[in-house]
Amino acid sequence: FITNAPRAGAFTLMARTDGQGAGGISAFIVPSDLPGITLGKPDKKMGQRGTKTCDVNLDNVRVPAADIIGGVPGKGFKTAM
Repeated sequence: FITNAPRAGAFTLMARTDGQGAGGISAFIVPSDLPGITLGKPDKKMGQRGTKTCDVNLDNVRVPAADIIGGVPGKGFKTAM
């Protein structure tokens, strides 16, 4: 789930694109209006109702290589740290 997903224009996504370990993870900026992205029902919470959280489902979503954060595949974990 992602906090404020129903309001987001883009998401940050970490995905394995190559190899094993931290070196195979890339980070992407994913526009929320790409074909194949759907949102689940907003979660019912006991508190903190000021922000909406829900699942973000990706079904055959194609993210262009230009949307890799830092422009280099396999640097996502390092970027996050």
